[in-house]
Amino acid sequence: MKSPTPQYVIWDWNGTLLDDVGLCLKVMNSFLSAKGRSLLNLESYRRHFTIPVADFYTNIGINFESETAYQKAANDFHDEYEEHVYTCQLHTGAKALVALLKQRSIGQSILSGLPHNLLERHLSHFGIRQFFDVISGAANTHARGKLDRAQGFMEALRLKPEQTILIGDTIHDAEVSQHLGIRCLLVASGCYSAERLAPAGFPVLTNLTDVALELSVEME
Repeated sequence: MKSPTPQYVIWDWNGTLLDDVGLCLKVMNSFLSAKGRSLLNLESYRRHFTIPVADFYTNIGINFESETAYQKAANDFHDEYEEHVYTCQLHTGAKALVALLKQRSIGQSILSGLPHNLLERHLSHFGIRQFFDVISGAANTHARGKLDRAQGFMEALRLKPEQTILIGDTIHDAEVSQHLGIRCLLVASGCYSAERLAPAGFPVLTNLTDVALELSVEME
């Protein structure tokens, strides 16, 4: 059963609109290689990835001796990621879909775990900043999630839960949706496989074309 077309869409960014899981894997393997650890393939990366990202490191056997050590690893990751992110592409259909929603007067914003200054830069680089009313990125590189900003985000935009939907690619996006009492669509094109997303209880879709169909909007 298709979801009713919402009046407002809250998007995740990394993995949902931006196809960057390959780059994330590459940067993580650079970190593991420097520590003499076994490298991950895409399947194992998607099997172990989680938010907060500190738990992801634990899942792959990396334990930091202090918060400072974790912060350094997070900063180093983002430095290398930022160096190469402009070689990535938007997921197929991403720009067409957000443009179509804008054309239909469906409001859109982005709630992301990426540092805010990088998020602004990336959206402008990929040519889609103009489609979003508000973007909300994190204050730092620690990747601890979005729950702390989610409620204030809804209140600031005066969004009605029954008219709003969140579209993301992680279990954390499902948790944010549950916290806000809004609908959610999960896309298995980022850091989580469809099998890992399924237990969240929301529709799991393959790509953004399927998202458009689920929202009852047609992309040419």
